[in-house]
Amino acid sequence: IGTCGSKGFKCCGGIMASEAVSLLRDFYEQGNPNAPKPHRSRVTQA
Repeated sequence: IGTCGSKGFKCCGGIMASEAVSLLRDFYEQGNPNAPKPHRSRVTQA
């Protein structure tokens, strides 16, 4: 994908996959402190 006449670049998948997964896990465990407070309470299923 190139924009404004620039050349594209090659992309290889799977590089640092385990590091990426652990980074995402850490992010989702911490949550987002900047997220707005929910207006409705969540319904929990038993």
